[in-house]
Amino acid sequence: MLGMQTNEQFLDRRRIRHLNGNPVRACAFSRLTKDEYINFHGSTVAMILSTPPAELKFVFETPDAAILGMLDALDVSKRQQTERRHPIEVCPWSEARGRVLAEDELHDHPSPAFDYSAMDGYALHWRSLRAYCDAHPTTEELVVPVHHDAWIGCTPPTLCAEQIEAARIVTGAPLPASADIVLPRELVRECFGQDSSSAPTHIVIDRSTATQARRGAHIRRAGENAAKGEVAVPAGTLLTAASVAAVISAGAPAARVCKRLRVAIITTGDELVRPGEELGAFQVRNASAPALSALCIAKPWIELAEVTHARDDESDIVQKLTRAHASSDAIILTGGVSMGHRDAVSAAISSLGAEIVFHGLPQRPGKPMLGAVLRNSLGMRTPVFGLPGNPVATMATALRIVMPVLEQCAGACSHSIVPRIALAHDDGQRLGLWWYRLVELDSSGCARFIDSRGSGDTQSIGRSHGFVEIPPHETTRAAPPLSYAPFYAWPS
Repeated sequence: MLGMQTNEQFLDRRRIRHLNGNPVRACAFSRLTKDEYINFHGSTVAMILSTPPAELKFVFETPDAAILGMLDALDVSKRQQTERRHPIEVCPWSEARGRVLAEDELHDHPSPAFDYSAMDGYALHWRSLRAYCDAHPTTEELVVPVHHDAWIGCTPPTLCAEQIEAARIVTGAPLPASADIVLPRELVRECFGQDSSSAPTHIVIDRSTATQARRGAHIRRAGENAAKGEVAVPAGTLLTAASVAAVISAGAPAARVCKRLRVAIITTGDELVRPGEELGAFQVRNASAPALSALCIAKPWIELAEVTHARDDESDIVQKLTRAHASSDAIILTGGVSMGHRDAVSAAISSLGAEIVFHGLPQRPGKPMLGAVLRNSLGMRTPVFGLPGNPVATMATALRIVMPVLEQCAGACSHSIVPRIALAHDDGQRLGLWWYRLVELDSSGCARFIDSRGSGDTQSIGRSHGFVEIPPHETTRAAPPLSYAPFYAWPS
């Protein structure tokens, strides 16, 4: 059981760290002695050391601590600093969204590369404009000839600095030489010759506009956004449409991304039948396999290595685990992780020499969840998760804990941001666990709890938009000030 040892205890209590703004204690048991065991009393996990069970019930006290415990056991941060976790591949820009950027993308030129106008209007030499104002102290309307046009993508003209003149310019066009101010078109009056369809011959500027004009107005200077060689987008970024634009603008010829993380899914349970098959007496359809597959496919950095099913038999589970370990970077199992005499997943994982990081977390649904690490002959570490078999528990624990771990295993530098959402429902319920409560969003964008009959209620999960996370012993407020909670949306 969990690798019992007769030597001294090896309890690695790691430093206090922060995740999503909350302090968490990341502690992982690398080995257990004969005096240590996991006692499932009812549905509570108690880790018995020298501390009484009432004081230490779970290896990790929060979901965030469990995530950090897995990352520590996988040595993810060290591997990201010292070596590439995954090979690099090049993908088309049209497929780059959601992939993990493999290398820092540097600007190959200053940004912007040249001085340009931020407005449609007229470029002038500021000192010439001021000198013109001073030379005509009683003139309320200054007449300035227009001798040039500045266009986007074309070499700009040169303004004469010795006498007043203007160049018509459009937004984004390079600034003419000697010009150091742009007057927006709406601040001047354009005057045309006999052919009004041609370019204006001169503009009229009010004295107040001319005297209030400041050198550098409406001009974007070369390098003001970034210098050449500066990092445009750092390695480990999950590329969005916006960051794709930034990488391309910086000069990257192609999208260099981490290869997808290969994930194997193994469902267990003698009672399960495939979708579409006729149900026998006391059987249920295997909703977890396609639901987990959909969750993984929604992440562009994941590649499904295989989706298979195992009987409630330790040898069959070991066989499927061994095959998955050889062909994938991460393994997710569902079912068989509780303490029933037919629950064989924990024993199967342990028989392969895995390090059990946790077995049981203070959460609902998903309290019996298991996290472990398998090593191959080269010492490479593979995360293995055992999730409860009921679909609600499967999906909630996969989205809340599994995906943040896999995201960093795939090369991402940090977890995706989890928004906090207002709760428009107050039912007065509280729980002494981290509670993942199914919600639907109303027209105002607030969350309302869905009446769920348990982790096997697939009707309730089908009506939900996701779930909110309620801390232990906390209640919610539907009256101002509203309560806010982290919201985990089901990927669409």
